[in-house]
Amino acid sequence: QYPALSAVQDIKFIEKASKSNTPEFNLKITDSNNIKLKIYNAEQKLTLSSIIPYLENIGFSVLEEQTFILSETAETKAIYLHIFSLSVN
Repeated sequence: QYPALSAVQDIKFIEKASKSNTPEFNLKITDSNNIKLKIYNAEQKLTLSSIIPYLENIGFSVLEEQTFILSETAETKAIYLHIFSLSVN
């Protein structure tokens, strides 16, 4: 489901989010009905009620969301990875 290249990209975004302590965004568009947005956030989970209105206001419909908690390591803080499946309104 997630190829190796995607995992390598995830690691880069995880490291940036951990070091900067700000959310990092990765948007992948295959076509207007297959859009993935990954948000990497250090130390706290984003609430759906805080992020979905922004996505809808810029023209997306949110089809699905998954949240993963990535454990803290010596090099990184705990990271929440939110993966949104989107389509264009």
